[in-house]
Amino acid sequence: MHIRLAGAAFAAVSCLGLRSMGAQEPPARLPAVVVNAAPNKPGARKMAGVVRDTVGFPIDGVDITIASSHRRAVTSGNGEFRFEDISPGTYEVRARKLGYAPQVRTIVVDSAGGAGAFAMMSIPIPLLPVVSSAARGGLSGVVGDTSFRPLPGAQVRVVGHSDATTTDSTGAFYIPVRPGNYTVSISEPGYDFKVIGVIVPPDSGRRVTAYLTPQSHPPSVREAHNLEDFATRMSWRTVQNSKVFTRAELEAREIEWVTDAVQMGWGWVGGADPRGGNDLDHDCVAVKNGGPAYISLESLMVEEIETIEVYKAMPSINLTRLPAGQGARIVNNRRVSVPQIQPSNSHEAAVQNWGKRCALVYVWLR
Repeated sequence: MHIRLAGAAFAAVSCLGLRSMGAQEPPARLPAVVVNAAPNKPGARKMAGVVRDTVGFPIDGVDITIASSHRRAVTSGNGEFRFEDISPGTYEVRARKLGYAPQVRTIVVDSAGGAGAFAMMSIPIPLLPVVSSAARGGLSGVVGDTSFRPLPGAQVRVVGHSDATTTDSTGAFYIPVRPGNYTVSISEPGYDFKVIGVIVPPDSGRRVTAYLTPQSHPPSVREAHNLEDFATRMSWRTVQNSKVFTRAELEAREIEWVTDAVQMGWGWVGGADPRGGNDLDHDCVAVKNGGPAYISLESLMVEEIETIEVYKAMPSINLTRLPAGQGARIVNNRRVSVPQIQPSNSHEAAVQNWGKRCALVYVWLR
C-alpha cells in the first residue's frame, strides 16, 4: 500500500515536471523600484533637491529655475541641485532639459530649509533650427523635414518686409537682405511653421538649417492666419508703440528671462500705468505662437523663444483710420494715415491679464 502510494506520487510529480518542461511559463516580472524620495532638508535659508528620470536614474545638466526670484541652478552628475540664501516661503520650482518634459514642483522653505524631487519623463527631441555664419552676404539656408529630406517649394519670408522666396528642389533658398535683425518664417502645407530670429552682420551672411515637423493637428480657423497676422503687425508697427526682440538679440545682451525682456520693451515704448509706476506685474501671460493659446511669462527663458513682440496696451483697436495728423506715413509721396491693426487672437490673454499691469505681448517659441 505504501509502495503504491509512493509510486503514484512519484508519477504525479514526474508528470508535473514533464508538463512544466514542455511548456515553461515566463518568469514573473517584478515592478521596477523607483526612488523618488526627496533629500533631507539642507538647513535654514537653503533649498536642495534631486532630479531623476521615471526609472529612477539621476539626470545631470537639468536647468532648475525659481521664476519668482530669478534664480537658476544646474543639476550635478548625481542629479542634485542646491540654492543658498533662500528666504522662507513657498516656491514654484521648474526643472527643464531638452529631451524631457518640463516639470514644476512646489517646494516650501521653512526654518529647516526646503527639499524636493523631480521625476522627468523622456520625450522625443525636437530638431531645433541651426543658424551659422556664411561667407556670402544675406540670408541663405536649407529646409527639410524631420527625416532630413529636403522640402522643395517651402515659403521663406522675412516677416514685416517684402523679401520672400521658396526653396528649390534641394530645399535651398537665398534672400539678399541687408545687415540687420530679422524674424524669418518658414511654412509648408502639412507641416508646422517655424519662426526664426536672425542677426545678419555687416561683414558676412547667415545660413539657416530648419526642420519642419508634420502637423500635429489641422489648424483651427483662428490659427490658420497667425503668420499673416504676424506679418501685418510687423508691417504696420511703429517704434513708438512696439518693440520686437529676437532671441539672438537678447542673447547678445546677455538677457536670460523673458520677463526682463518684456520689461525692457515696455520701457522702450514708454509704457506707463495711470495708477503710477512702470514695473509690470510678474504673473502676466502672453499670446503664444500667434494665439489664441497663451503662456505664462514668469517661467520663460530667452533660450526657449525665437521672437517677442511687446506693445503698449491699447484698449480698443480697430481697422478705422486714425484722426488726421496721427501716425501718418509717406506713401508714393503722399501723406496718409496709418490704419491701426487689431492685435489678433489676443482676447484670451487679455482676459487672463485683466486687472493687472501687463503689456500686450506675443511670444514665438522655438
